[in-house]
Amino acid sequence: MKKMLMTHSGLAVGLLLAAASACAAEPAASPDDVFKTAVAVWHMGEAKDSAGKSGPLAIEGNVKLGVELAGAERTASLRRGGDGRVAQFQGGWLVAGNGANEALNLSGHALTICLRLRDPSGKWAAGLLSKKGETKNYNLFAWDLGRGMEFGFEFNLRGERQFRQVRTPLEGVALDGWHDLVVRYDGVKLALFIDGVLRDQKPVSGQVAEAREASFLIGADPGGENVFHGLVDHAALWNRALTEAEIGFLCGGREAVERARTFEVAARQERERQAEAKLREARQRVVADPCYPKYHVAPPVGWMNDPHPIYFKGAYHIFYQYSCLPDDPYGGPHRWGHAASSDLVHWRHLPVAITPKDHGIGEDRHIWSGCLVGNGGVGTAVYTIENIDIWISTSPDDSLATFQKYPGNPVIQGPPPGLEIEGGMRDPWVWKEADGWYLIVGSGLKGGKGAVVPLYKSPDLVHWQYLHPLYQGNAAQDGGFCECPAFFPLGDKHVLLLSNQATYLVGRYENHRFLPEHRGRLDYGEVYVPQSVVDGKGRRIFWGWVLEARGRDAQRHSGWAGMQTVPRVLSLQPDGALAFEPPEELASLRSGHCEFSKIRLTADTTHVLEGVQGGQLEIAAEFEPVQSGAVGLALLAGQEKTEIVFDGKARTLSCKGKIAPLQLATGEPLVLRVFVDGSVVEVFANRRVCITERIYPARPEAIQVALISRGGGATATKIDAWKMGTIWRDEKTQ
Repeated sequence: MKKMLMTHSGLAVGLLLAAASACAAEPAASPDDVFKTAVAVWHMGEAKDSAGKSGPLAIEGNVKLGVELAGAERTASLRRGGDGRVAQFQGGWLVAGNGANEALNLSGHALTICLRLRDPSGKWAAGLLSKKGETKNYNLFAWDLGRGMEFGFEFNLRGERQFRQVRTPLEGVALDGWHDLVVRYDGVKLALFIDGVLRDQKPVSGQVAEAREASFLIGADPGGENVFHGLVDHAALWNRALTEAEIGFLCGGREAVERARTFEVAARQERERQAEAKLREARQRVVADPCYPKYHVAPPVGWMNDPHPIYFKGAYHIFYQYSCLPDDPYGGPHRWGHAASSDLVHWRHLPVAITPKDHGIGEDRHIWSGCLVGNGGVGTAVYTIENIDIWISTSPDDSLATFQKYPGNPVIQGPPPGLEIEGGMRDPWVWKEADGWYLIVGSGLKGGKGAVVPLYKSPDLVHWQYLHPLYQGNAAQDGGFCECPAFFPLGDKHVLLLSNQATYLVGRYENHRFLPEHRGRLDYGEVYVPQSVVDGKGRRIFWGWVLEARGRDAQRHSGWAGMQTVPRVLSLQPDGALAFEPPEELASLRSGHCEFSKIRLTADTTHVLEGVQGGQLEIAAEFEPVQSGAVGLALLAGQEKTEIVFDGKARTLSCKGKIAPLQLATGEPLVLRVFVDGSVVEVFANRRVCITERIYPARPEAIQVALISRGGGATATKIDAWKMGTIWRDEKTQ
């Protein structure tokens, strides 16, 4: 950590000096004094630039300049440095090009933009001011990006593909009134002011990217898209960061700003109150949903997908892809949720760990998947933003409760040099060898030729060198793109996990290339993105995201979606295949033991196990070797039935239409372990095959368990069944 801070101290000091210099202009005494220092000012009484540094505006479509204001509107314009005249936009826009000597092509480490405008309809939804090319230089907008109508601003820093963004809801402002929008970048922070009130601010540092090919537009996005309908009093740009006092002048003075602040605070408090009430209501729906699991890690409310587990300083942590709006599990940006356990069994939710807001990017952008490692005792998260660049954050906490982004991000900018990929690259996986750190990401070869896993090397997790592909698949077996790859030693072999069909490859790792020798699947059901850790007992344990099978409307109604499998211990079998079994710790959740032995079934029989009933169960069943016919278990809930069947002739295991090959040796019994938890069924067969399926019974608590035979007789030599308890430390809050 100290080395990282020293490495970037010079950059930080430089940025602070640049920011201080940019703000050190002669103090202004009035709006006119502020406008005198601008790069360009258009007061809309006429097309010329009042600052005299740029050419006149060109009119495209229906825009009328010089419309006279009267009464209080005129007074407000003059108080803010306007001339009492406005431009009326009725389906057109204004074009300023790049200005004299590229003056409008703002760059450097500071800028300020001011726009005073009104939409009498209150609808907004338009591009307000833009200079966007292949590199988005800057863009001021009013738009609904999934959270309701918002004012927002976005720009690019030099050398970065993703844009930085600040946004604020229109709640707390008069929709049909006049508003002063000011954006300020001082080399350290990007800030958005509405009517003089700071509404959003993000930490941002770097040089503003240029977009010389793009024209400066007022009232539309490039190409005349998203045209503004309303009035514009004035627009101005500075290549420095205005002080808050200067911003106050442009927004009507201290009293006007305080009135706006009072209005905004009241609206924000009401918005937060409503959001909290909605979240409480959503959580009540989650708890009341009989399909919500009790002993699988699931979101407290909202959406869960890819797991990012780590065993760190004696504790198990599952970070995961998480998003949530009070009335929509799918809503909001992807962030990293967090749950932790000291014993692998009992868990508690912790606050959201890594968010777009932490990174100064718009909340319609996402923090995508990745992994975590311990680096000298410091928890370090490695992940993707924008599906191409790799970022890192470090945690100052032993509990990994909070993270701080590395100031030199991104540490890897894709694509890998010399490797032709498409679809981006994402979901890094990191490990350490004797000579340094190694990282792989998921990607796909250009032209759909197959999945590819690029390999990088670093001495410090910060400076990375691309080496070559660790593994290159083919489209027929691995699909055209690989998501969330994972790579680790197991026994005397190495294992590569691929998310497509929960595939695993076992093979040799030579000269930093992976040579597969055996292919299999971790699960034949609804599992995606298997990710693993080595715990304090030396076990390789993995979790996988259990997909939903009910529609989005049902998920929204229930308030949650997604869960993780129970933890599974991986080991290597003599034939090169992987073995899977639940960890012994799960036995601590058992209660209400029911035991049966030597139950003989005639052909085509269903035998209900008396006393085995409930929505949270574990069943361990062993059957005599099956040569012909089929045998297994059935979960019965009224008219609903889920069968888990081994076909002795076909040598397959099936559950809800999913079929897995299961070759048993001559004389080998069928051994099943089945976990039922609300809406999920996990089946382990002879430690060699797993099938995970979703069920949605109306009354999970009424589920009964039966033995079944098809096409021949069978004998169940031993059956054990238990009710399973909750994994949550505090059920009231989890």
